[in-house]
Amino acid sequence: MKLSLLLLVLIVGLIACSQTSRKADWISDALSSIQSKRYPRVKAVNYWHENWNNSSTDKAQLRLDSSPEALEAYKKGIADDIFLTKIKLSTNSLKILPSSSGVYHCAFPDFGGTEDSVTLKRITDFENLVAKNIAWVTFADNWVGGISFPKDEVELIWNSGHLPYIKMMAFSTHEYSNGGMDSIYDLVSIASGKFDDDLRKWADDAKESGVPMLVCFGVEVNGKWFPWNGKWNGGAAKGPSNFISAYRHVVDVFRQQGANNISWVYHVNATSNPDEPWNSIASYYPGDKYVDWIGVSVYGAQSNKEARQYWERFREIMDVAYPKLTALSANKPICVSEFGVTE
Repeated sequence: MKLSLLLLVLIVGLIACSQTSRKADWISDALSSIQSKRYPRVKAVNYWHENWNNSSTDKAQLRLDSSPEALEAYKKGIADDIFLTKIKLSTNSLKILPSSSGVYHCAFPDFGGTEDSVTLKRITDFENLVAKNIAWVTFADNWVGGISFPKDEVELIWNSGHLPYIKMMAFSTHEYSNGGMDSIYDLVSIASGKFDDDLRKWADDAKESGVPMLVCFGVEVNGKWFPWNGKWNGGAAKGPSNFISAYRHVVDVFRQQGANNISWVYHVNATSNPDEPWNSIASYYPGDKYVDWIGVSVYGAQSNKEARQYWERFREIMDVAYPKLTALSANKPICVSEFGVTE
């Protein structure tokens, strides 16, 4: 009886160690593949440091402190000098430029489920945890309740010695996970100028701040989990073109207001859902004139179920996505705008 119990304890322990080392290995693979210049146009990485509940019994454990092994793997990889903490800026327009010698180290340092609870403590807690500073800080500008420049969050990030990466989330409710077009901020309405007064005010406030920042409109557009995906805004026939029109319109409004301190990001998911030709990474690209950086989300398993059914390494995902990203433009820098994996 005692021998059986001991064997059971050993088996459970081995399973637990195997699970934690898998995440550590995934992180090591991600950072080493970038460090080795396997993807030479990748000029920034942004870890997604957050946990969330998939269900009452299943949690996505992306935070780096989910296990000692995962944290050590990240700290060891990110300590390399190739990962930079200072941003290079254009002298005449405050645009954020890629470094010729390294890759910016950036993060979403767990600003909560709505991604906008920006505090200095959360930023410094992350930097202390990984023993390295970050160059830019990512957070969400949710349009729930209206469109307005997130002045307090931008000032806090800037005054703490970082640059803001702002994800414009064009939805009127946080309950978007079931799919469908947003009841207010559909792409046709945005492109037609319905919200131009608010967008101009956002642009004016951003310009007045004088803070260099990255702004992404329509994050992970090729994923049907967001209401700006083409599936909900015209389908295969018009969805991608409606997004391009909306994206270009937003950028045009900001440029007309002289908000030249904004670097615009076209941010896609590494894989498309639905996986159809019309919903590809290339289908939504607004063109080099409207894009400063190309961003991509690269996630491994995000639930216990996913981890049991398949386990793709970072480079297995990125090897497929990277040629698609470089094909969009001959020279735009690429950012791994989000990456992470569960335990």
